[in-house]
Amino acid sequence: MNSLFRKQLSKTDVEKRLAIPTSSLQAFNLNGACSVGFEAEDMLSGRIWQFHCTTRTKGFYSKPVISKGWVQFVKFKQLRVGDRVAFYKLNQHEHEAQLVPYKIEVERKIELLGKLVWAKV
Repeated sequence: MNSLFRKQLSKTDVEKRLAIPTSSLQAFNLNGACSVGFEAEDMLSGRIWQFHCTTRTKGFYSKPVISKGWVQFVKFKQLRVGDRVAFYKLNQHEHEAQLVPYKIEVERKIELLGKLVWAKV
C-alpha cells in the first residue's frame, strides 16, 4: 500500500472540501478529465465512501480537491480542525484481492496517561 498524502485538516478542509497535494493527483487517474469519482475504504470501520477528485479547468495550477462526499464523511466522523487525514492506494497485487483501491485513515491528537498521542478515529 502506497501513501498518497497525509495532512492536518484546516477550517476549509473541514467545512467545504479537502485540498490535496498536486503531487498525489496522478494516483487518481484523471486521464485529462477535471473530475473523477472514486471509492475509499475507512481503515477503522471498513465502510466504503464515495468521493470525487476535482481540479480547476482554468489557470496554471490545478489546485486538486476532494469534493463530493467529503463533507458527509467529515460530519459522520465528527472531524475537526487539527485532525489528520491520510489517503493510501493499494498496489496492483493488493488491489486484485480487494474491490476498493483507496484507503482513508483519520487521526486525532488526544491526551493518554499524560501524553499527547495520535488516535485513530
